[in-house]
Amino acid sequence: MIKYIPVSQLISLPIEWVRGNDERLKTILSSLRVKPAINNPVKIVKCGCGKSYGLVDGGHRITAAYQHYKKTGIDIVIPVEESVSNYQ
Repeated sequence: MIKYIPVSQLISLPIEWVRGNDERLKTILSSLRVKPAINNPVKIVKCGCGKSYGLVDGGHRITAAYQHYKKTGIDIVIPVEESVSNYQ
């Protein structure tokens, strides 16, 4: 299931999303300056116990959207694909 979550709320989840200043991040930031939108969903796995999360894909997108938010005040809504693990 895909949810749409503003980056200001997404960063509060207990996941390691911060990425370094590499070419991938620069490319996404450049794209956000032209059109402040993220179309590809970030993928998150939620533990079966409901207490912890794991980021599968999307750290650069979250980092870029958050940097853009801090600079412009535009709170980009990011599609998030969340699945729940069977393991606890």
